[in-house]
Amino acid sequence: MVVGTTGVAAQDASGELEKTDGKVVVESAENQTIAGTTDLEAGTNVTVRVASSGDTQPAFLKTDTATVGEDGGFEATFDFSEQNASDTFEVTVDSDSSSGMVAEAEGVVRAPEENTSSSMPGFSVVVAVFAIVAVGAVVVRRQQS
Repeated sequence: MVVGTTGVAAQDASGELEKTDGKVVVESAENQTIAGTTDLEAGTNVTVRVASSGDTQPAFLKTDTATVGEDGGFEATFDFSEQNASDTFEVTVDSDSSSGMVAEAEGVVRAPEENTSSSMPGFSVVVAVFAIVAVGAVVVRRQQS
């Protein structure tokens, strides 16, 4: 146990960041959430830092404060719109009430997923079929006259 300058004992805490294939994954877009869980008490503030790593250029550092929820979860939101796909970074989570780092993980930026909608613009297949049948009926009727 470590006693901080406030005289309050800091606790050892642990946590885990949400990962995909062993890494924190975000898109090159605004409002990207980095989430995790910890054994810190609900209501405790944690600082989530995201720092560029490897050959990522330009280098960046982003920081957000999140509050631990009743379930031990926390979420921090960042703007990655200026980062390129495949940029790498290191995420660290710490708290003033903890004597060490709560969690850390490597991360990677990926390209935003594209919306692959296959709907027809302006009308549906049912309307298109109805229009073809109606045109066919008009043609048959004209041929009979």
